[in-house]
Amino acid sequence: MKKIAFISIICILFISGCTYNGNTVNTDNDENNKIQELKKSIKRLESDLKEKNDYIEKLEQQQAIFPILSNIALEFVRGHTQGNIEKLKEIISDSI
Repeated sequence: MKKIAFISIICILFISGCTYNGNTVNTDNDENNKIQELKKSIKRLESDLKEKNDYIEKLEQQQAIFPILSNIALEFVRGHTQGNIEKLKEIISDSI
């Protein structure tokens, strides 16, 4: 009777061990899928970051150019209202 109980306990442990190995394979596949999804997410976020950095650089360039453009526009308006042709020629090309 003791041998049967001992053998049945060993069989139960063996069966539970086999079931556990099947779960680890599924868990490994799930983890690999999750890793792939995270890598895709990282690539997408890196591209978004690059786009936003490019946009920020363009805004900084616009901010640097704006005072120059506004001064030229102010000179044009003053030259036009005062009728100063020489000042207008400096601002606008001769072909216009």
